[in-house]
Amino acid sequence: MNKIKSFLLILVAAALIVFAVGCSFSVSTAKIEDALMTTSIDANGMPGEQVVSYSSNAPVLYASAKLLNAPDNTSIRIVWTYLTGDQLMDEITLDSGDISDRYIYSSYEPSSALPEGNYQVEFFVEDRDEPDASLMFIVIANEPLVSTDGAYLEDTHMTSNIDASGVPVDTISTVASTGTWYVSSILRNTQPDTILSYVWYDTNGDIIDSYSLDPQGATDVYVFGSFELAGVAPDGQYRIEIYINDAALPDAAVDFIVD
Repeated sequence: MNKIKSFLLILVAAALIVFAVGCSFSVSTAKIEDALMTTSIDANGMPGEQVVSYSSNAPVLYASAKLLNAPDNTSIRIVWTYLTGDQLMDEITLDSGDISDRYIYSSYEPSSALPEGNYQVEFFVEDRDEPDASLMFIVIANEPLVSTDGAYLEDTHMTSNIDASGVPVDTISTVASTGTWYVSSILRNTQPDTILSYVWYDTNGDIIDSYSLDPQGATDVYVFGSFELAGVAPDGQYRIEIYINDAALPDAAVDFIVD
């Protein structure tokens, strides 16, 4: 009886060893942190300013992240997807080499103007089924469109809040379904009679709010618009357009997601 028990224990131990070896491919210390979209990567591989949207004529798009605790030659698969068109754009695999902690990035150079809509970049370590990091961004019409009076807007984006100085606290592409939404811009070359008009659209393209802002001649300053929700906003894609004076086309526009 003791021999049988010992034999069974040996079989169980052997099975556990085989299971551990068979699953070792998915057990990695590597992880992805601080993933972001940017318009530039420097000579050391470090990202420039974080962005959540690109103009449709952007020459190159970059997705950057920090790879940490990576064993030698860890592979990272990076997948670019045009969500609105349900289209795989590109997929690459990187080798981490022998540096455990480093910046990694992937770039995408469009061969023609990008279609407007929602996009996604996913980072997968080794053969993991779920992404270790996922980035959402949007492509919008070319901007800025400079109005006839010379004033124009830069760095228009959604933010979760505005500090006491009127500066956005962050850059986001997804907003909460309750509370207040904020859009921030930098206003340049303001003229004495410059007036900004904000128009907010819902998921059906219907106007849900509009109002004007008089910067009172202030130039090279942050300006912002806000929309306070009376209830819970349905999930989906919304849009904010900003017009300078009586411009027929928006001088800046941002598509954003409620989720």
